Amino acid sequence: MSDSETRAKRIRDRVQKAKQSSAQYESTITNREVSTTLLRIATNLLGDVESFLLPYALKPEHPDFSDMWFKAAEFQLAQAEEQIRQVGILVTKFGGNIEIVGGGSGSQFVLDRGIMGRKRR
Repeated sequence: MSDSETRAKRIRDRVQKAKQSSAQYESTITNREVSTTLLRIATNLLGDVESFLLPYALKPEHPDFSDMWFKAAEFQLAQAEEQIRQVGILVTKFGGNIEIVGGGSGSQFVLDRGIMGRKRR
């Protein structure tokens, strides 16, 4: 196995692990809209790594560009992994019943509760 193939395999393995973590959090978060919103960036980044960056890294227009494409793939993958890690922190802190509440100072994450602390739905 060549150096490029070994590097690509390591990246693919990390992508699969990230997808598994993302799917776990997606199934834990009860509100589909919230889970989609929180995981959309990571999902898009992982898709870019798989469908765009890795193919160019393995078959670059010029051999000198291979390392550049691999570095771009690793960077995007690290960004996706961090996004998924942050979602994991939210799920650990608030559980699966979280809602995104926007406000003047930015979004906040809160438990999905109705009036008097009773769960809505």
